[in-house]
Amino acid sequence: MAEDLVAWLAAHGGSLLVQIGGEPRGVYARSPIAAGDVLLSVPAALLLTAGAAARASATSETNAIILMLLGERTRGSQSTWAPWIAALPGFDSFKACLPLLWDEAHIADLLRCPAAIARARLQRTRVLALFDELVAPRPSWDDYRWAYAIVESRALYLEEASLGAERLCIAPMGDMFNHHASDPSVMASYDIGSGAFVFVATRAAAAGEELCLQYGAHDNTTLLLSYGFVLGKNPHERSPLCSTEVPALSEADAEWLCENDLGDTHEHDPELAGTSSYCLTPEGASFNLHAALRLHHATATQRSTGACFSILEGEPVSVENEQLVWQSIQQLAMSRIEALAGAPVPKAVDPKLDGPQTWTPNLDPKLDGQVTAALWRAAQMSLLTAARTCADKSLRKLGRAAPKSPAAEREASAAARRQARGRRTSKRAREGSDV
Repeated sequence: MAEDLVAWLAAHGGSLLVQIGGEPRGVYARSPIAAGDVLLSVPAALLLTAGAAARASATSETNAIILMLLGERTRGSQSTWAPWIAALPGFDSFKACLPLLWDEAHIADLLRCPAAIARARLQRTRVLALFDELVAPRPSWDDYRWAYAIVESRALYLEEASLGAERLCIAPMGDMFNHHASDPSVMASYDIGSGAFVFVATRAAAAGEELCLQYGAHDNTTLLLSYGFVLGKNPHERSPLCSTEVPALSEADAEWLCENDLGDTHEHDPELAGTSSYCLTPEGASFNLHAALRLHHATATQRSTGACFSILEGEPVSVENEQLVWQSIQQLAMSRIEALAGAPVPKAVDPKLDGPQTWTPNLDPKLDGQVTAALWRAAQMSLLTAARTCADKSLRKLGRAAPKSPAAEREASAAARRQARGRRTSKRAREGSDV
C-alpha cells in the first residue's frame, strides 16, 4: 500500500523523503533529517479544495470537498486519487473512535461529562445542518458522515484564491503525519513558488524517528471529537465545563469579565450553546474561571475596596474569598470524579496514564466507542484528581481543612453510626452484668 502511494505521488510530480508505515502508523525518517529539509511535497493538482471540486450544488467549502471526495470514491480505480482513497480508514474504523458516529443514546453514558456531551451533540447538530443543505441527489447519512470525518480529521488550513481555497484543503499523504502536543518536528504550508503544499522539518531528526505535526494546542476533548484519539499525557489537557456548572454571575459581573477578556467566550456563540470556555486544569482552574469565582464570591465591601484590581492581576481578594474560590473548584472536581468513577471500563482496556504515548484504540466496530471513551475518561480522571489535590493543598494552606468527598463522608457517617451502636451495646452489656 505504501509503495503504491509513493509511486502515485511521484507520477504526479510530488516528492517524499520519508517512510510511511511503522507502529504506530505514521511518517518516519528513513535517514537522518536536517532542519529545513522538505520531507513531502504535494503538488496543487493533487490537493482537494473547493476550487478543485467546482460543485455548484455545494453551499459551503466543507460540503464541496465532501462531495468531491465521495464522487472520486465512486469512480474507483478511474479516480486520480484512487491509491490514496484506498488507504483511508472506513466507516467502521471511525465508528470505533469518533463520537459523531456513535449511537447518540450511548454518548452520555460513555463520556459522563455534561460539557463533553454537549459539545458532541452540538457537533452532530452542525453536521446534520450541513447535510441538510445538500440538494438531491445527495449521499446517504452514513456516507456523508464518513466523508465529513475525513475532512474534519485530515484537512489543513489553506487560504489561496488561485486554488479556490478559502480556508481548507486536504493534501493527500500529508494527512499521515501524526500529532505531537509538545515537540512537533514538521511544519506544513503552501509554497506559491513551487505550487505545492510542503511539509518541512523544523529540527534535526535521527533515522527511524517518527516525524509529527502539531494539529493545534488541543485538549483531549477536542482531539476526541475531531480526530478520534486521546493523549496519555497532554500538556493542553483541561476539563471543560458546561454553562450550568459555572456559578451564576450577575449581568454586570459577566459584562465586566468580558470587557477585561476574562469572560466566558462561549456565552454569545450559538454554535457553542450550553458549553463554557471556563475549565478545570491540573492546577485547579483556568485563569478566567479563577477570576470569575473570585468576583462571584467578592463581598460588596471587597468590591468597593479594590477587589477588581486584585482579580485583574490574578491575585487573591482576601483569605476568606480565596477559601470560597478553592472550595468551589474542589466541589466541581469532586462531582466530576464521582460521575466518572461509576463509568464501565471494558476488560480489554487498561487506562493507566503511565506514559507519554498516544493511545491508538483497537478499531473494532463491536466496541462502539467504548475503548476510546474509556481512555478519554481515564485522562479526565487523572486531571480532576490533580485539580482536587491542588484544591485540598490550597485550602489547608489557607487554614481550613479540606472536606471529604461525598463517598468518604458517607463512609465516615456509617463508621460513626457503627461506633455509636457498639458503645450502646457495650453499655447495655455492662449494665446487665451489674444487675
